[in-house]
Amino acid sequence: MPFCSGKIHHLQRQQQEPAVFTDEQAGS
Repeated sequence: MPFCSGKIHHLQRQQQEPAVFTDEQAGS
C-alpha cells in the first residue's frame, strides 16, 4: 500500500523538516 507508506513517510519528514512541509503547502 503506497498510500499508507507515503503517509507515514510524510509524517516523519514533517517532524524532521517542518520547513519542507510548509514550503510544499505554500507552493501548492
